[in-house]
Amino acid sequence: MPDLYCAVPEHKPVPPFIQAPAWEFAGRTAPDEPRPQGFSDEVARFAAEFQGFYTFHATSILERRRSAD
Repeated sequence: MPDLYCAVPEHKPVPPFIQAPAWEFAGRTAPDEPRPQGFSDEVARFAAEFQGFYTFHATSILERRRSAD
């Protein structure tokens, strides 16, 4: 099953459902870095504007392994 991620812009509060141990911090991305497979910049902008966060599934097993390190 793909991993579920929640992307939150730095200027927005972390949603209250994001709590340990069910969720863990997986890192940040810079504007010039590649996005994880499954991430959509367009959908992320829309979701962050209206919800304050964006959830998506990692669609590559390599991405899940890399984020576990």
